[in-house]
Amino acid sequence: MGTDFQSWLRRPAALLLLLLTLVAIPMLREINKGELHLNVDETRHAMGGVFLYDFFRDLPLNWPLQYAYEYYGKYPAVSIGHWPPAFYVIEAAFFAVFGISVWVSRLAIVVFALVGALFWYKIVRCYARPELALASTVIYSCLPAILLYEKSTMLEIPVLALSLAAIYYWLRFLEDGRKIYLYGVAFLSSWALLTKQTAIFLLFLFLLDWLRRRRWDLLRDKHSYFALGLSLLLVVPWYWFAMLMHPQAIDQIRGSYSLPDGPSLVSILTYYPLSLPGQLGLPLLGLAVLGILVAVVSRDNRIHMFLLVWIIACYLAYTPLSDKGPRVIMPWLLPFVFFAVYFVWRLFARWPRAGIAALVMLGATYYAVALAFERPYVEGCEEAARFLAQQPDSDIVFYQGTLNGDFIFFVRKFDPQKRRLVVREKAIVALSQITDMGGKNPVMRKRQMLRTVEEVEQMFLNVGVRYMVVENRDFAPELALTRVALRSDKFELIRKIPIRTNDHRVKGIELLIYRSKVAAAGTMDELVIPMFTLPQDLRLPLSRLAGQPWPPRNPDFP
Repeated sequence: MGTDFQSWLRRPAALLLLLLTLVAIPMLREINKGELHLNVDETRHAMGGVFLYDFFRDLPLNWPLQYAYEYYGKYPAVSIGHWPPAFYVIEAAFFAVFGISVWVSRLAIVVFALVGALFWYKIVRCYARPELALASTVIYSCLPAILLYEKSTMLEIPVLALSLAAIYYWLRFLEDGRKIYLYGVAFLSSWALLTKQTAIFLLFLFLLDWLRRRRWDLLRDKHSYFALGLSLLLVVPWYWFAMLMHPQAIDQIRGSYSLPDGPSLVSILTYYPLSLPGQLGLPLLGLAVLGILVAVVSRDNRIHMFLLVWIIACYLAYTPLSDKGPRVIMPWLLPFVFFAVYFVWRLFARWPRAGIAALVMLGATYYAVALAFERPYVEGCEEAARFLAQQPDSDIVFYQGTLNGDFIFFVRKFDPQKRRLVVREKAIVALSQITDMGGKNPVMRKRQMLRTVEEVEQMFLNVGVRYMVVENRDFAPELALTRVALRSDKFELIRKIPIRTNDHRVKGIELLIYRSKVAAAGTMDELVIPMFTLPQDLRLPLSRLAGQPWPPRNPDFP
């Protein structure tokens, strides 16, 4: 360790191989353990990839919108429109190569995480030593708050990776002025915005950095306007279409701010600063604050000033949004990690070997935590879906419970011809949540669809439901109707599947599988699905959605 090690560090190929290997090991550890569980969103992101995988295989080019509606009718856990589609295109490619599986969707996230690590390293290396770049990359990747999303099918890591790539090319463009880098910024920023709306912080970052550098010459460069036009051409059509088809998406921005008893101004302004200790941990945050103080008085302030602008841009971009959560500020954490590493390095500025040793020890501490990290997991819905796939007359299945998206994913996985249809608890009571700050006090909207036990029984009969999967506890009191109905002599309990988990929120849940003793009449022509996110409810032809391969080869619409 010392001169030889430092010399080795400066070999780009060797260093990048070491970096990617180090950060990949914790991400890939137990990648196949557990099902889709982290937040309701994880199931929706996985199903988004499955939807596009099926769409590209079926190519319903003459009826794409009706195809999407009917697909949701069969598998009501798809939310494209609520989120942009870019990640789902990549995820669909992974499903096409490796098959539909939970671990495959996570593998797509790992690839994005490695790309993000690579570009963060390259960003730091634009101005700082390789020791700082390597240490900050490893530590950031190993933070529990980050590792959780590197091991889950969520959008935070893909949008971060694309944003870091855009930032790197922004720095390269400002450094040597090559126009190809400017177009790279435009393209990657657009893809980030088409992955998740939180990439909006890039607009603030580039604008503030442009003002800080006083690069007025860009206003006279036609390529600046061409690049901006390219971004608008890529991004605006999707967001315009999404707002037309999904008008309630504005709740994600406005949320509880529009309510009389919404959060106070102080809570809005302090939400993200107060979340930093939980995301970084107090020791790392303390080092970061000291690093910022040292950087402010540093003479070589190119990277330091840029990262301070980065922090300000994230705060300005995210603070006004009502859809808050600690995971939203993932890009904000990167400069803080760098400043922590920078402070440790500066402590040993006169003793380079001691500085390297200190960074290795700091990185090893977080790496050990990452190797021991276990994401929250559940297991049981796959077993239920596999069991029902083997039962006769299971073309229409009812599911009631918080793990509905997990169950629906496996129903599709075990049904390559897409013959089955899942009826959710929305048929009894439809619920929709308006996002509050951090989800602490969500505002719920409800529509009671059925009000008596008799109506529930009649719904099962008319729709043609033969099997019902019900969790043993209700997430809304109105859903107790279902379990009362299933205790009658018209239904029999045929199997119990306990949910195996390390998450206290779902501990004790059992999946109770019932079978109807009465032959389902299936007299209903139309399946009506209540919708909060569309201008009207969905009304779909029930006879075409279940009991036969879907979609039909020659769909005929009035």
